[in-house]
Amino acid sequence: MNFVPKRFPPRQNFAGPSSRTDGRISNESRANGRVSDEELNSYFGNSQSYNKNPNWTLPSISKIYTSPIYEEQKFQEIKEKMNNEKDKILENYSVEHWKEIKDKHALNPKIVKVLKMTLKCGNVTRNWCKLYEILKTFPLVKSGKINSVHIGDQHGGMITALNHYIHCNFEEVEWNWKAMCINPYYEGENYDNRSDDRLICHTYDNWTFGMDFSGNVIDPENISFFAKKCHEMGEIDLAICTQTTDTKLDPNNRENLKFDSHFAGMIAGLNALSNGGNLIMLSSTLFNFYMYFLNMVFHKVILYKPSCTPVSSSEIFVIGLSFKKDRNIEEYIEIMQTKVGPKSYEKGSLFGKEEIPSDFISQHYAFMEYFSKKYLENTKKIKFYEENPEDGHTKRWEIICRIMPKFFISKYDIKDISEEKKLIQFDNGLNIKFCSNMSKLTIDYKFSKDENCNFTTEILKCFDENDFTDQLMLIFEKFKATQELVYWPYCTEDKTLTNLKPIDLILEYGKPIERVRKTLFITPSIMYMFVNKIEDNFNIFIVESFKDEIECIFDEKIKIKYKFKTNYGDSERDFLKVVLNEWIAKKPKKIEFKNLLFITHFSASFLRILAVYYKYLTVNLKGYVEMEGFKRNKISGGSWDYVMCFTEYKQVNKGEYFEILSNYNSQLLMQYIVKTFDDLISKAL
Repeated sequence: MNFVPKRFPPRQNFAGPSSRTDGRISNESRANGRVSDEELNSYFGNSQSYNKNPNWTLPSISKIYTSPIYEEQKFQEIKEKMNNEKDKILENYSVEHWKEIKDKHALNPKIVKVLKMTLKCGNVTRNWCKLYEILKTFPLVKSGKINSVHIGDQHGGMITALNHYIHCNFEEVEWNWKAMCINPYYEGENYDNRSDDRLICHTYDNWTFGMDFSGNVIDPENISFFAKKCHEMGEIDLAICTQTTDTKLDPNNRENLKFDSHFAGMIAGLNALSNGGNLIMLSSTLFNFYMYFLNMVFHKVILYKPSCTPVSSSEIFVIGLSFKKDRNIEEYIEIMQTKVGPKSYEKGSLFGKEEIPSDFISQHYAFMEYFSKKYLENTKKIKFYEENPEDGHTKRWEIICRIMPKFFISKYDIKDISEEKKLIQFDNGLNIKFCSNMSKLTIDYKFSKDENCNFTTEILKCFDENDFTDQLMLIFEKFKATQELVYWPYCTEDKTLTNLKPIDLILEYGKPIERVRKTLFITPSIMYMFVNKIEDNFNIFIVESFKDEIECIFDEKIKIKYKFKTNYGDSERDFLKVVLNEWIAKKPKKIEFKNLLFITHFSASFLRILAVYYKYLTVNLKGYVEMEGFKRNKISGGSWDYVMCFTEYKQVNKGEYFEILSNYNSQLLMQYIVKTFDDLISKAL
């Protein structure tokens, strides 16, 4: 029997919405659709609220993490049933194909598109819409005077949503905020975890990246460092934890990776949050012992699935109202924080089975079954719409998708705010960095979506099974594809900058980099990912291809040779340390770097600081960077081994200096590829 979607009655909001408009829109806007406000409202308010028993108590702190790991049979049954039914529903669809279908029939892209045009704001994302809906549904922000913390909001969608909400709903605004996410400027983190810096580069002072500067929240020291920075603002009223992790690299360990990420985000939020504050936490797996803990430390806990959440996504938001923070709870959090890290789920259960009340367990699993049922119903609906495009239900859904954006805006009374109140003032829609009049982000995105330039899952599997020569040949083919996609090179002439503006020497410290896993200083960024795939052969690839011709030359006579050591980070650091010491001693009138990549903030900022002392900085696209016209000698420093950057990141991440350096690196990297490939071919012959 074919599945036919039914019209659901309005969903009950267990928490009770805050005052807002009903979202009524004119009948003209739904011409021929006959869609009622009641039906449109049924797609909102998808929530479940725990009914707390006064007899529930927080177990003694001496008992936590004393029980072995366990999973309730009921939990396993719900999970297995959902997965089995989902597999049956989607047995004829690949993962990639189903993702395309979900996006095609989803509400959220339509809402985002209309909101972007209405608000003239490029940072409206799905997360923006999710948070705005949550803020209008629950009493989380009671005045414009608020201190908030944000964990894991890489693109800044929720931060900008909170900013918009505050300015739309309160006349007096006094908002302070701090945020932490994977640092897009730290080259030592995995490439697939990088984020763009569309908000970070404009609000850098609001961000902190922990003790090691990586921004990795799955690190107890980084959590403590973040909490300390947050408390400098005063009382923290709201913590928004949307920490996620990329599970594509280890799909067989997806659940544990998600747990590590969500658990760390929760602890970071609770560590920073003050008594009476509120919590918004993203989760996909609701473990009973942590949900019981949250129920005991907040006056009210609600599970909520915003309308802009993908219909067949297991993502749920946990809302905690009024944090009951005291010394006992702080001690709990301190012990829980020691469990943060990889494989944190395997470090024991917070509470034993016998310590969690049976009536809580009953509620908890009833909620899991409720959301599991909704997940499967929505999956069936989307499949039905795809396979029956001419059916009346499908046509009705298309009408709902068309009118829902205006209904969403009306329902939540979303209005534009003045440009000066926005966190980012856009310049013709391009606010990142430019390379030959194109946004770097645009170029990166274009390459990442082009099949000829990118690595598919099948190619990656084949790649890892091949030897170095075959890997290099595949990369060379991909590089040729990049040449055909955009004009290459971006520019062909040498570029000289004169009298670069002096900048402050500001040392940023962090965990020393060994392997360069990502870089902002190559356009498109995917080019370096190709190289990163064979970095185990980096000595051959980077050094031997230029036959001892990577060097720094003073006044055309003193040569400092680059020597590859155990890894790229140590080699770069030691080389530039020798260059600095010799520079201070010799005071050369001219410096020339030959065949050296400047792909880390360490090397790019080193060059930028050094260039201040010379009248001319010339970049030759055949592998030379020259500085002439020595002006003065004044430089100081700190602990060399832990320096990540010598100045503010914005001084090297944008503008003409960034443009010529990324262009130079891209050209030189291409030469590395071609030369190494030619050498291998000649040896084979």
